[in-house]
Amino acid sequence: MDRSIVLSEWERRPRGLASDEALAGLSFEDPAIERAALALREGGRLLVSETRHGLSIEARAHVGVVQLGPLRVTVLPKIATEDLWYILAYGLGLDVVDRRFPNELLLPDAPFADILALLLLEEANALLRRGLRRGYSAHSGWLGAPRGRLELAKLASAWPLSEAALPCTWHELSSDTLDNQVVRAGLRFARKAVLTPELRGALNRAERAWEERCSSVHLDAATLARVERERTRLTAAYEPAHHLVTLLWSGAGMPDDLEALSPGVTPIPGLLWNMATLFERFVARFLREHVESGTVDAQVPLTRLYRVAKGPPDLRAPKPRPDLTVSRGGRVVMVLDTKYRDLATKEIGEGILYQLSIYGVAFSPKEPTPPVPVVALYPGNTSRTEDTVIELRAPGGRGPIPICIRPVAWVEASRAVRSVRGRSRAIALAEEWIRTT
Repeated sequence: MDRSIVLSEWERRPRGLASDEALAGLSFEDPAIERAALALREGGRLLVSETRHGLSIEARAHVGVVQLGPLRVTVLPKIATEDLWYILAYGLGLDVVDRRFPNELLLPDAPFADILALLLLEEANALLRRGLRRGYSAHSGWLGAPRGRLELAKLASAWPLSEAALPCTWHELSSDTLDNQVVRAGLRFARKAVLTPELRGALNRAERAWEERCSSVHLDAATLARVERERTRLTAAYEPAHHLVTLLWSGAGMPDDLEALSPGVTPIPGLLWNMATLFERFVARFLREHVESGTVDAQVPLTRLYRVAKGPPDLRAPKPRPDLTVSRGGRVVMVLDTKYRDLATKEIGEGILYQLSIYGVAFSPKEPTPPVPVVALYPGNTSRTEDTVIELRAPGGRGPIPICIRPVAWVEASRAVRSVRGRSRAIALAEEWIRTT
């Protein structure tokens, strides 16, 4: 008998010692459950364990739908569907000011896959309205009316000719390009992943429209990496659609970072996406566009922090990369790192503290310049929670380095950026996020 259970991010079932009917009697004796549990544990997507009464499931930062043998597990975001739709669009670099939320195609508690698919549908339709980019594709064959270049070597090997045709190589201008093929393949993938019937019908109609203009392609790591690598200014309009296709495909258990895509990765039995990646992308774009008191840079590597003094020839020194840095006058004045977890109710953890401490020491200037504060930003209620500040007493007589744990209202920020008159509010929020302790 099939069962189902719905959780929110970071929720655990059953709660406490109480048993849960949907989880009772299930165990790793079912090979499908054991295989799924092992695949989901990789990367901390979903923690599944056995108890005396059945299974115990703990959701993490990933949302979506997965199948554990006879059990269907749905993990929902804590953010309302409409807010999440705008946050996702903004995090992907789309314009959200004139974007209308389509209530008719999304359920109030729509799964994350449906939200991704709807954004892909809108981008695909926008590309059709603007006109698909065409490119030249090479063809080779025997033609009765020769065109292009004659293949003399093939002609000589086939002599004497038995039919009135010549071997030719020619190029045709067509919309059947890799950029278009990936979008069409993404529409087909999305149609199979969504649960909302109206949205599935709209995706089916869109795919038929694209079918008239291009063929499809098999989605895999090599194809997605290739279309990303070959993007130029002429195909820049396809970037949001391609990123959405990659996100949909990555929900099957592939890495969040396109650079980490590789063949042979074991897919999970369902679709899950990491909300931590979305939070980082949203915060990075929001601060870059709205901080006026400094310059915000993303993923700046610390190339000189470590050096391999002795080891194998292929050993490379690690290069930590804080999520964001704020600079003024060419000098870094603050380091920011995003953490997608409720640090107001959970312990900061030694791993997080050690990471932030490394950033503090790495960017610490010489005396008498004040130390560079390190701020961990996490989604939280700013009206109820104050900053937590821990001072790092670095050796060598330097002043204490402040490590700040700060909640940010990213839902409020998303509402400000999608409002025509919300820029002043967005600037105020951005400056508040990077204030000194």
